Parts: sequence; C-alpha cells; structure tokens
Amino acid sequence: MAEYKRPQLETLRKRILSKRRFIQVIAGPRQVGKTTLVQQLIDENTVFSRFYSADGVTNTDASWLDSIWENFRTGLRLKKTRDGLLVIDEIQKIPGWSECVKKNWDEDSRNKIPVKLIILGSSRLLLQEGLSESLLGRYELNYLGHWSLAEMEKAFGFSPEEYVWFGGYPGAASLIKDESRFKNYILNSIQVHNTALLSALRTETFKEARQDHELWGRVWESAAGSYLINQVRENAGYALYYWRQNNDEVDFVVKRGNKIVAFEIKSGHKTGSGGNLSVFKNLFPSSKTLLAGGQGFDLVEFLKTPVRDLFEAV
Repeated sequence: MAEYKRPQLETLRKRILSKRRFIQVIAGPRQVGKTTLVQQLIDENTVFSRFYSADGVTNTDASWLDSIWENFRTGLRLKKTRDGLLVIDEIQKIPGWSECVKKNWDEDSRNKIPVKLIILGSSRLLLQEGLSESLLGRYELNYLGHWSLAEMEKAFGFSPEEYVWFGGYPGAASLIKDESRFKNYILNSIQVHNTALLSALRTETFKEARQDHELWGRVWESAAGSYLINQVRENAGYALYYWRQNNDEVDFVVKRGNKIVAFEIKSGHKTGSGGNLSVFKNLFPSSKTLLAGGQGFDLVEFLKTPVRDLFEAV
C-alpha cells in the first residue's frame, strides 16, 4: 500500500516552492503525522534540505540553534544552490527559541541568503507564546489535527463505526483488533479532541458500545464535535462557540466573518427534530442552521465534509 499523504501536504508544498516570504510553522498533537508530512515534502523535492530535532538532544539552548543554522548556510554555499530548506522539529523545547529564530531569519533576509524554514512543535501553547513574542508577521501557521473519517477510511480502511469509537489517531490504527492494547496505548499518549480517549476510558468493547443505544449516540455526538473542533483549528478565520439560553442550547455554532451557522447533531438516543435550531434561528434571523443525523444531513457525510464546504453549502 502506498504511503498516505495528508491534504495539508499540497498547501505546504506550494508555500515552500514559492518565493521565500514566511516561516512555515506546523503545530498539532503528537503522532498525527507532522514529521511524516515534512519528510514526504523533503523526499519529493530536490532542493537542498536538512532536518534537525530538539527532541532527545541534551543541553539544547539558543546556541544549538545558531550552530545548526550556520552549518546550513555553509552547506548552501558549498552546494552553490539557489535556496534550501531547513527543518527544526520540537523547537519549543529550546529555551529562547523564538528570539534566536527571529535573529537568524532577519539576518538571512538582510543578506539575501535563501534559507526557507519549517518549524514543528507538539505543544501549541509553548509554540504560540514564542510566535506571539517575537515572530509576528514572519510566519504562517499550519495546524495538523487528528485525522478525519475520510483520511482514516482511505489510509486504514476504517468504517464510520470504527472511526467514531477508535478516533482519528493513526498511531493506534493497527491496534484496534486488540482493544486492551489499544486502550493502554491511548491512555499513555496525550490526547485532545479525539474520541480515541473517550473509548480508552470506557470499560466497554467496541461491540458492547454499539449495542448500548444511548452510549453509541453520545459517541457519535462526540465524534462530530471533535471533528468540528479540529476543522475550525485547521482552517483560519473560523471560530466555534456553544450557545445556551434557558433550556435551549446549541452545541456547535461556527462563525466566519458575519456568517453564523448553528449545527445540531441528532444521534440515536435523541428525540425531536431540531427544535433548538428553530429557537436559535428566531433569535438570530440572519444565521443558517444544519441538522446532522436523524432526518437531517447524513452523519457519515458530515464527518467526511470539510467545514468550509459545509459552511458555504448552507
């Protein structure tokens, strides 16, 4: 089977092959394919490149960054190439990394040294702090979240039911036939916004969960919510909210610019036909609504459709 390539690879490829302008920042949880994505980019291009990781390197500080950067410049001069790609993984582990990157990036800009830079990190908080402190206006953020249903289906043959229970976590995809091993692996991994953690914390097996009507409904709702959260984080300009007034609530409200779309997930254990959406629509007449599941939009298709397409279609 050919190695699966995530859709974000095409975006990154275009940005790296274009004229040097911004640092490319790749952020996201561990084990979702950040390093693999960059390695695929390196493998398919002939541009001079070097990959370094701060993970496991002892005594990493700003001087380590200065050293590898200068070594890369030397390599560029020796190769007499037009430009090159420097990749630094787990950069948030280096104290003072953002100031050091700013110094070297600006120095290359002044001296017209064509170093293109990709930095990766698994701690969004630490990365964001560094980016906000020193690198505003110098970078583009590429968020890599947990995998969608369409990706898990294509790469690992997941069914929709397997996806909502085991989640979009490629590192554990080969373990789902041994559920105790799968759960142990997930519980020892850092998980956010992924139903893999929900299933790992439950005592039920996949088969038992599917036979519990109420539990299985909540699993589908959680999968839909996780999907929306990851989609909003991956697509700039979208924001996700929760709305409640008295006894009426809408779990997922997506906003972009002046457009608002309220989503209601109708799983098997819920009754009704989207009454909360009607209340929301009456209060916010310019908003749009979408019911997924039940008599509404098919839940499987919902999990396969990018949020930007859902947003534009309603």
